[in-house]
Amino acid sequence: MQEMEELEQARALKRFALIAAHDLAQPLNTVEGALAALAGGEGGALPPEAAELLDLAAAAAARMRLRIDALMDEARAEAAPPAFARVELDALLSGCLQDLAPVIRAAGAEIRAGPLPAVRGDLALLGQALQNMLANALAHQRRDRRLLAVVEARAAGGGMVALRVADNGPGVPPERRAAAFEPFTRLQPGAEQVGAEQAGAELVGTGRPGTEQVGAEQPGTGQAGAGLGLALCALVAARHGGRAWIEDGIDGGAAVALTLPRAD
Repeated sequence: MQEMEELEQARALKRFALIAAHDLAQPLNTVEGALAALAGGEGGALPPEAAELLDLAAAAAARMRLRIDALMDEARAEAAPPAFARVELDALLSGCLQDLAPVIRAAGAEIRAGPLPAVRGDLALLGQALQNMLANALAHQRRDRRLLAVVEARAAGGGMVALRVADNGPGVPPERRAAAFEPFTRLQPGAEQVGAEQAGAELVGTGRPGTEQVGAEQPGTGQAGAGLGLALCALVAARHGGRAWIEDGIDGGAAVALTLPRAD
C-alpha cells in the first residue's frame, strides 16, 4: 500500500514538473527576446558594466532554458507509452553523430564504433538516450589527450544487449557513480579537465560536497547542463526492462552503459 502511494506521489510530481516547465517556457521566451533586443540595439555599444550584466542575464536565461527543456523531455519520456519496434543501432548512431557533428569537430574528438546489433525499443527514446550518452562523453575531456569515445555493444544475457559509450576523460570514482543518475546532478570540472575551474563538486539539490558529477556542460558551449541527461538514460533503460550504470572506460575514463532487449 505504501509503495502504491509513493508511486502515485512520484507521478503527481512528474505531472507538476511538466506543467510548471510548460508554463515557464513562454515568459522565458519574452525574457530571451528582450535580452537579444538589448544586445543588438542600435544605440551604440553598451557601457562595460551594462554589457557584463547583460551577459550574466543571458547566461542565466540559457541555463533556465536547459532546465525547462530537460524537464519536459524527462516528463514526456516517462508519461508516453513506448512504441516498441525493431531499431537498428547502427542507423541510430549515424543519426546521432550527424546531429552532434559540430560539437565533435569543435572538441577535436574521435568517435569509434564497432558493429552494433538491432534492438527492440522506442526509436525516439533510444535516440535521446544514445545522444545523451555521447554528449556526456564529449563534455568531459582531459587537458593532456585528444578526446576518444568508443561505442560498442555486447551480449548481456536474458535476451538483452548492453549498449556502451566509453571515453578517455577524467572518469568517475566507483563510489560516486550511482549518484550520476540522480536528477539535476552535474559535474563541476576537475583540475585535470579542459575548461577546469576548481576541483571539488557539490551535488546540486543535495548539498553533498565532493561528489563527482556527470553531465556538467553542454558539449561545445561551456554552459552547465540541466543535469538530467543521464537520469533520462536510466529512465529509458528502465522503460525497456533494462538498467543503466557507469563503469571503467578508456585509460582511466568512464563508460556509460545500458541494457536493451535484443531484436528477434
